[in-house]
Amino acid sequence: GGFLDCALVDSAATLTSLTALLALFGSDKPRRLGSESYLVVPSAVFETSDGEYLQVVAVNERHWEALCTALEHPEWLDDSRFADNAARVANRALVNERVREAIATRSAREWIERITREGGLCECVREIGEAWADPLLGERRLVGRLQDETLGGFSFPLVSLAGTPDPGALALGPGLGEHTEDVVRELAP
Repeated sequence: GGFLDCALVDSAATLTSLTALLALFGSDKPRRLGSESYLVVPSAVFETSDGEYLQVVAVNERHWEALCTALEHPEWLDDSRFADNAARVANRALVNERVREAIATRSAREWIERITREGGLCECVREIGEAWADPLLGERRLVGRLQDETLGGFSFPLVSLAGTPDPGALALGPGLGEHTEDVVRELAP
């Protein structure tokens, strides 16, 4: 046993760490951008033709080139307004408008396949249930599964600590009153 201090504020603050450096050093005043990144463009959520949403990110020039190729807009590579990340940040609205128009022409599955094949970064925005059903979370020991005679099988979030058993090895605790007679016998004089 031990004390585990896991505040949600710690996680949230960590997710903003790069932008926080700009604010803490006073070099910039980052503002709210929703799903977008303050530091790279594009980095936003775009709707596909089938009504799904994709998070598309170009962290570096290789990702931008892959995105332009996948979206079938190689001319964007020669456009001075998109020449590098600094230019794309300065022209954020235009970049996002162009990417939005292109992404709206195909399904999420098609774009994920095309963009990742070219070496770009994108992923479908999922509902909470979809995200927590991802087998990767089980592999990472973030989701456990238990079988109960009354409730059936169910999954639940885990807090994994070093040395804890494999989630597949977990068992339900005793039912209400299951060991009462045994405990009373032990305590009787």
